[in-house]
Amino acid sequence: MSKTQINVRVDADLKAQAELLYKQLGLKMSDVITMLLRQSLYHQGVPFEVKLPSKKRRAALQEADNYTDLPTYNTIQEVYAELGIKG
Repeated sequence: MSKTQINVRVDADLKAQAELLYKQLGLKMSDVITMLLRQSLYHQGVPFEVKLPSKKRRAALQEADNYTDLPTYNTIQEVYAELGIKG
């Protein structure tokens, strides 16, 4: 099978974050792009849902973005204690 090159312009930070994630998964960017293309052919379309979020979801996302003073936890037991769950 012959190979060809694809040139894509993306945000540098987005690329760096994705490469870090893929490295942790043992993948290269080219592996992931190949998987996307193969799955697109298999599904005869984009292999995941592509749509705009609903008005309710957009409002929830905006609200979440506005949180600045969120609690942090060091262990799952601390989370359970905060939620009143016996773990």
